Amino acid sequence: MGYGFQGQDQPMVGKLKDRARAERYSALGDALERNPDLLLPNLDKVLPLPPAQLPKWDGNEQALIDAAKGLVPATIIQPTPGTNRTGRAHIPDGYVLPSKPVPLPEEDAGRPLAYLDVPAQAETTAARFTGYWLAQLLEPREFENDGWDRAQVPQRYARGEAFARDRAAMGLSPSHGRIMWHYLGLPEKRPAPGIHPRIAQGVARASRIPEPWVTCTGNVPCPKTGIWRADVGKDHPHARVYNHWAQQAYVEKGQPFPSPRDRHLDICSASRSAAVPSSTAPSTPGSSSPASSAAARSPGATGWH
Repeated sequence: MGYGFQGQDQPMVGKLKDRARAERYSALGDALERNPDLLLPNLDKVLPLPPAQLPKWDGNEQALIDAAKGLVPATIIQPTPGTNRTGRAHIPDGYVLPSKPVPLPEEDAGRPLAYLDVPAQAETTAARFTGYWLAQLLEPREFENDGWDRAQVPQRYARGEAFARDRAAMGLSPSHGRIMWHYLGLPEKRPAPGIHPRIAQGVARASRIPEPWVTCTGNVPCPKTGIWRADVGKDHPHARVYNHWAQQAYVEKGQPFPSPRDRHLDICSASRSAAVPSSTAPSTPGSSSPASSAAARSPGATGWH
């Protein structure tokens, strides 16, 4: 279609050249040639048919392609344990304690030690190695003592530093028995989360699911500009054809949703309400506005999420 808008022979629309559309079609056409598996369900977001006005584009071809791709949920990375703690208990975000702690080589004369090789130390001693240590009662005889053990968090001590000895500040009395400190090692960088297979394939882009969740029936005007995904009930005869991860569309507020009948599928547009995520309006190619999740609906009806 790019050649048609360039007007080498005769322009497609109103006998006028449209170089802006031609450039975008050319970029998308090249991308489809390079990756035959590429799907562009949100093409209307970046390249609506005339006479609709084209959104702004800075000429970045990859941003144009990504904005037209289907969306998959982005991985939500939770803060690592200890990130929100302070003082000795703080662990930098993105770091976790190892499953098998090993002291610093320079502190162990170059002999790597296994976990069992680092014995627990009494509360009256100093840390043998730099790293995080966990206080535990030697003999928790009562339920409340066991609860004290569970409430403890790792604390960082440098080699040679004396362990905390203020039992009152720690909520203990002499009757609770001895405290032993157990070596947990030094934090390690947490492995990066895996990449979604469709992103690795280059056919989708990640986006956060917005909240709160809302729902929309297929036979009413779109309530919110953004990218929406459609599906039908699993028992519908066309469910296997229609319920595809890329069954998405960029729809502006007030506009009708695409009808499955335009694809010669016997699926009606009406559905009953159900809780699904809302979508938000992007301002430029490459910004996120996802929607996902299935909705309960009447038989043979589409729901847009």
